[in-house]
Amino acid sequence: MNSFEKQQRHNEKIRSMNAQARAMSAQAIALQKQNNILQKEHERQIEKEFKDRVFQLRLHLAQVTDESQRFVIQQMLSEAEEDYENYQREQAEKRLADAKRRKIGLIISSIVAVLGMVGLYFVYQDSSQVTVPELYGIELSEAKDLLYEEGLKVGTITEVSGQSVQPGMVSVSSPSSGKKVKRGSAVNLIIAKNVDAKDTTVVEDSSTSEVATSKTAGSSQASSQSQVGSAVQSFTVDIKKQGLVIRQEPSLSGEVVTNIEPGTYTIVETTQKEGHSWGRLKSGQGWISLTDLHNPVPQVDTKNLTTDQVKAWVMDDLFRRSVMIEKYRKDQVVISVHMAEDGLVYADVTVPSDPNFEPRDWSYRINSRGELEASEYDTDPEQGGVNWYVAQHYYLENSVN
Repeated sequence: MNSFEKQQRHNEKIRSMNAQARAMSAQAIALQKQNNILQKEHERQIEKEFKDRVFQLRLHLAQVTDESQRFVIQQMLSEAEEDYENYQREQAEKRLADAKRRKIGLIISSIVAVLGMVGLYFVYQDSSQVTVPELYGIELSEAKDLLYEEGLKVGTITEVSGQSVQPGMVSVSSPSSGKKVKRGSAVNLIIAKNVDAKDTTVVEDSSTSEVATSKTAGSSQASSQSQVGSAVQSFTVDIKKQGLVIRQEPSLSGEVVTNIEPGTYTIVETTQKEGHSWGRLKSGQGWISLTDLHNPVPQVDTKNLTTDQVKAWVMDDLFRRSVMIEKYRKDQVVISVHMAEDGLVYADVTVPSDPNFEPRDWSYRINSRGELEASEYDTDPEQGGVNWYVAQHYYLENSVN
């Protein structure tokens, strides 16, 4: 074989290898695109489940009048809203991290994303965690059996009328079905009330006792209130409001002991008085109004915010992100606000002390619905430009500093 033939064969091998490399690259790109589509569809489904759950609990809260029922449902609603906010925050941070990774290069990022997502999937399968089973529309006894089989406990059971399921069946669980929780966690349930039953309020189910509070036809209001107090097991509440007072007695006229600081507190007893639900603190300091605890924070018309309010809202969202908290202080960040030709208000973020800070990755705007959106710069030439996603839905005057 002469040198010319050898060179031809060598060139043929190189062309074959290049063709294989191009095919593998195209395959990786196609796989990444398909994965992105599936991931976005999965995220949309999860967000829909969060929204549906919050809506159902708000609907339940609007339908009930009994204070003890309202308190239990409000606790479940607060947990659901907090879960939704945490999910949105995690998604926002994930989008920013993904945008950074795409700068490394399309081919490498595609392979890393596929392998990384597979790795994360297996890492997340922690044997100490279990999945809350689907409980909607099944009888209470069956729901209990399912929870026990999964290594979970039954928490508070609340009966509410006007549900979309048959009486005695589960309409809502907290945590919701499909959520990962620690083995041995308690799952609270709302079940549909039998229309022929009297005003059943709260049933507590534990490994040692099951207590029910109900009002029969001949019982007095005082007796009903006494039963409500006796049915309560200790539980914790997260206090975020400033100015909530501790009183010596469960009464609006009770002597004020002090103001309670925001934090997590244990309630060991509850009672109803003067239209309020009261909880006695485990510390022995006194009583707090659980009704006042859950009064909603007033929302602001986000389409007509002042410049200072826009800056405060953007700053609040920035410092919910670990990458900002770890690298900067608030006094290092400069936020400028302006209105663009499209009629929307935009906010640009810079850190003058950091020459490596990328302002294009930290832009905000208030969309036509009054929601705060954050930017995501896409380096993929097939995508191009800036993508916007909702960072926060509401501006809460008392929670933004």
